[in-house]
Amino acid sequence: MRRFLEKVPYPIAGLMLAYAALGNLLAKPIGLNAKLVCAILASFILVVLILKMIILPNSIKKAFGILPVASVMATLPMGMMLLAVYAKPYVGIVAMVLWALGLMLNIGIIIAFSIKYLVPWNIKNVYASYFVTYVGIVCTSVTAKAFHMDGVGVGAFIFGLVSYGILIPIVFWRYIKYPIQKELLKPLIIIFAAPANLLVVGYVQLGLQWSNMLLTVLWGIGILTTLFAWVQLLRLYRLKFYPSYSAYTFPLVIGATSTMQYFNYISRAQTGLEWIGYIGKIQMAVCTFAVFYVTLRYAAALFFTRAVESEVVDARPAR
Repeated sequence: MRRFLEKVPYPIAGLMLAYAALGNLLAKPIGLNAKLVCAILASFILVVLILKMIILPNSIKKAFGILPVASVMATLPMGMMLLAVYAKPYVGIVAMVLWALGLMLNIGIIIAFSIKYLVPWNIKNVYASYFVTYVGIVCTSVTAKAFHMDGVGVGAFIFGLVSYGILIPIVFWRYIKYPIQKELLKPLIIIFAAPANLLVVGYVQLGLQWSNMLLTVLWGIGILTTLFAWVQLLRLYRLKFYPSYSAYTFPLVIGATSTMQYFNYISRAQTGLEWIGYIGKIQMAVCTFAVFYVTLRYAAALFFTRAVESEVVDARPAR
């Protein structure tokens, strides 16, 4: 068990998050069995990560000491909050505790990451995964209504929206001025597709009525960044496996979820928008394939190789 846990990389939490989101996405077109399977797989990964933290507590500090890994650590509490909604009908109080722990852990990661990596500032230390750290808390907005915590969800949405506005030019400038050279960090570029789409889902799930224009702009950015991610996937699929492959999953899943929820929301007031639903179905097929593919690559790496090459290799912050 210990040897296996040593091989499990913390970025696998991104795959856990993807399954937690994919279950909700597939529930309507395929059925509750698809949601159940996704919930089981996400829960299994969560349990494995919890066991790793308990049995190998030093691994947490070691992982957080590597900037690219630390910047995706928020996928763990994000997934916890989504899974809490799954659990609520069966274990209400336990689900509420899981959700609250996820929220507190997410806030803690934001604070700890900011203290450790934002000072001294170096643009070369910026990755697309910064969106996970600072915009990922919008998962609170996606799940808040289920626990009657709408006010907290609104606060998280505003924080995520402001953070996204600040980060967009910074992250774009980093990738344009200093393109990523390390192969094992290149998959992180797919995360560009996540934040705008997550904000759309958070907006719709909270039932906000602020501005249809804001929602449409966010969805438009989400579609553009999803297309960008698809183009990048065509360039990156030949890479050998790295734990950063997790970046191929949740951004695409939340993109499909965003389109479907935007379509359901906007079609209440307008007609002739069926084409949006068709786009959503295409995204759904692509993201389902991506999650399945990454799962197979993780399984092969964890069960059929001696070690998993992780982001900890030559990926420390620039000075």
